[in-house]
Amino acid sequence: MANVTIQSWSETYFVQGKELLRQLGYELTDEALRNNLALIDDSPHDWIYLAIADDQAVGLMHVKRQIQIHTPVRLEVVALVVSDAHRGSGVGKILLNQADKLAQEMGLPEIVLHSSQKRVEAHGFYQNYGYQNVKTSYWFSRNP
Repeated sequence: MANVTIQSWSETYFVQGKELLRQLGYELTDEALRNNLALIDDSPHDWIYLAIADDQAVGLMHVKRQIQIHTPVRLEVVALVVSDAHRGSGVGKILLNQADKLAQEMGLPEIVLHSSQKRVEAHGFYQNYGYQNVKTSYWFSRNP
């Protein structure tokens, strides 16, 4: 694999970023994705990083400072995806290293992430990186 660099989100990689999100299981219209990106860009608590190799976005990570009344402030990996063609090549580890760096710079004591039950390979990756499965929960949703 070519040298991988990490950079903040860039519109240059919109189409590739959208494809990465599709590989993660999320299909958004261009308008919906652009709206989300604008909101994230305006937020002082959210960051999107791209892993770039050979001028291609091969990974994407969205992290946010998680502020909740019932837990210490911490960093949350909201989304992490590596392209199908680059899984197992170290790109995910490079992205998680960026999350570690950000958490350390902010003085945050913990990084959390959620992973779908069906993403068994991802669970092994996270555990090999040092994450522990601390809880199983349900995710409820409704339309207002």
